[in-house]
Amino acid sequence: MIIFSLTLKMDVLSKQNRKMQPQPVEVVNVSGALLNIRTVEVLVGYKKSKINDEIKEGRFPPPLKLSANCSRWLSDDIRAYLACRRVGNAWCPTKPE
Repeated sequence: MIIFSLTLKMDVLSKQNRKMQPQPVEVVNVSGALLNIRTVEVLVGYKKSKINDEIKEGRFPPPLKLSANCSRWLSDDIRAYLACRRVGNAWCPTKPE
């Protein structure tokens, strides 16, 4: 019984270590690359909750929903956001023509 509980505990620990990791920062320079939330957090300096608040307010590019549990941002959108923020402008979505 003790072995079972130790095995179960090790399984829980290994799941915690499998959290999503940021991608290499250089990936933002690849046009059309899909960035995960951890990479976006590193690039913009915001945590997930702040990013979600900014999306709701329309001040941050929304992610692409690839599935129910998978969202990714286009590197082009993040680069545009960072460029606008650098000059003091708010990010504004591009309107399709």
